[in-house]
Amino acid sequence: GEKINTICHRIYEDPSAPYRVEKLAQAVGLSADHFTRLFRKLRGVTPREYILQARIESAQNLLLSSNHSIGRIAEILGYSDVYFFSRQFKEKVGVSPSAFRK
Repeated sequence: GEKINTICHRIYEDPSAPYRVEKLAQAVGLSADHFTRLFRKLRGVTPREYILQARIESAQNLLLSSNHSIGRIAEILGYSDVYFFSRQFKEKVGVSPSAFRK
């Protein structure tokens, strides 16, 4: 669990990095499948869902604490498509980024 905690910490410190499950698994010396199973067992979500969660939480913080445009926030968090970002945000939070900010 220690290695998984380290990875979770890294994801939260830098949610915008283009994480790939294969690379994360490699970093802790596991196969991607085994890593995903272990991760889900410890965290209750897949690595991909966890990364998305970290990005969405980061977005919420930026929306509340900065004057960056939605497009800029999407960019900061590693999204190349602001509409995709907004859609993911709305799916997870229940409101659009601009509604969340109000």
